[in-house]
Amino acid sequence: MGGKPKNKYCIVPGCKTTTISNPEKLLLPVPRDPQTRLKWCRHVRRETNLQFDGPVYVCEDHFDLENDVQDWMRYQILKEEGKKTFKLQLKPGVFPTKFACQPDRKRTHTVDVLKSERASLLAKKEDIKRRKLVKDLLEAGPSNQTSLPCEQILEDVEIPLAIDDDLVGIHMDINIDDEDIPSVLHAQDEQVGYYK
Repeated sequence: MGGKPKNKYCIVPGCKTTTISNPEKLLLPVPRDPQTRLKWCRHVRRETNLQFDGPVYVCEDHFDLENDVQDWMRYQILKEEGKKTFKLQLKPGVFPTKFACQPDRKRTHTVDVLKSERASLLAKKEDIKRRKLVKDLLEAGPSNQTSLPCEQILEDVEIPLAIDDDLVGIHMDINIDDEDIPSVLHAQDEQVGYYK
């Protein structure tokens, strides 16, 4: 006999998603393997370890569905066309990464992204400086105009070996004129979606 459907809920502490309160939201199953399940509990900061074998879920709010779910685009297309969908599966090794329901963790994943983007921009800036310097030296050719040897000029180009955590921020002062940036980088920026 059918009976009442069970109310599924998200196990992430602070999350209020249930199949009754939010029937449109996806609830993805937590892996049943005991060791993996324990890792998930730690990752979502769940104090009560889920030792039992029954199904438990984490809602879509805690994932980047496009990157974390297998065949996400196919699922979306079928859903939009009103066709029968399939059971979603997370890609191997994926953990929940978004925790807006846990105020003390709101920025944890954002800081890592900012660090990565800042390091990438700094590396690109230094690469542009080096290329410009080499180009200028090559264009100048052998000349007595430069009183410094090439080695000393190249030593003056600062290349960061590590990014200091205190330097990470949303505002970055990178002052490079458009003429200093090769057209190839402009094309890459447009493809990636960077704003100038």
